[in-house]
Amino acid sequence: MADVLRPTSFSESLFGLFASPFNMDENLCLGAKGRKSEIRELPTGGSRKDLFSEERGGRRNQKSPGRKAEAQAQFAAATEVVSNFCGNYPALHVQPSEEEMERVLQRCCEMRPVAVAKAFHGELSWSSGDLSWQPRFRALCALEHFGRQSKFGWRVLRKCASEAQELLRYLIQEMPQCRAGAERVLEAARHLDDGEEARG
Repeated sequence: MADVLRPTSFSESLFGLFASPFNMDENLCLGAKGRKSEIRELPTGGSRKDLFSEERGGRRNQKSPGRKAEAQAQFAAATEVVSNFCGNYPALHVQPSEEEMERVLQRCCEMRPVAVAKAFHGELSWSSGDLSWQPRFRALCALEHFGRQSKFGWRVLRKCASEAQELLRYLIQEMPQCRAGAERVLEAARHLDDGEEARG
């Protein structure tokens, strides 16, 4: 008798679609462009593959333990700041104020843009298991604010929008509360890309 295929659960399908594609070894402050990792399933047994490692020119890119630890620390710090902003809000005031978003920007300026972009990507995705729209709405508001401010903010917006295009399109189609914000983030990223090409 043929085996019966087990239907993929909602959470499994979301994880497979929106697994984070960031490579923490890249530093946008030094002008390096982020690489988009191929989304793949986690192995069912053995040790977990590093989803953020990439191969370039047939050779695996490796960093010294010190630089890897620094990148991990940067991501942990960015995640704490972004998660606190996105997850803590009055029940009747989901829309963040300009002052709130500016405080987040100032704190994030101490970190690498790629670490901050990855932290925002985590809030937009379903990696935490939280399906509520409010944290994603606040993350989109902050990304818009970042894009209107400093060069650092532009880099965060462009990196996050570039790596999360499928996720942002999903929010546009499936989460009405986040539709307008996701559209504006994608549009702002396109304007920044057009401006970069014109200057180039």
